[in-house]
Amino acid sequence: MNIDAKQIIEYWEYHSAYDLETAGSLFNSGRYPYCLFMSHQAIEKLLKAQIVKITKDHAPYGHNLLRLAELGDLPFSREQMERLAEITEFNLKARYDDYLSKFHKKCTKEYTEKYFIIAKELYLWIRDQLEKN
Repeated sequence: MNIDAKQIIEYWEYHSAYDLETAGSLFNSGRYPYCLFMSHQAIEKLLKAQIVKITKDHAPYGHNLLRLAELGDLPFSREQMERLAEITEFNLKARYDDYLSKFHKKCTKEYTEKYFIIAKELYLWIRDQLEKN
C-alpha cells in the first residue's frame, strides 16, 4: 500500500498534542479519570506516529502501549516499559463500566497528578525520539 507517511505522522502528532492538552484541562477541572484516559490517548497516538515513520505503513489498531512501543522500535528503558504497562490500564478502566467505578475512586488528585506527570515525561521522551530519527 502506498501511503503519504508524512501526512499520517503529522495527523498522529497533532492529535497526540491535542489529547495531552485536553488531559491537562481535565486535570485542572478535577476530571481525574478522564485526564488519565486522555494521557493514554496522547501516548498511543505518538507511538502510532513512530510506527508509521519506521514502517511507512498505517499503524495497527489497538490500545496496548507495550505492543505499540515494541512495534515502534524505540529504546525504552525497563522502567519506561513498566510505566507504559500501567498507563495502558487507564484506557481499559476509563472505558468499561465494570472497571469504571473502582477507577473513579482510585483517581484522587494525588494519584492522577503522579501519573499525569509520568505520562507527560513519556510523551516528551517519545516526541524527542520521533524528532531525532
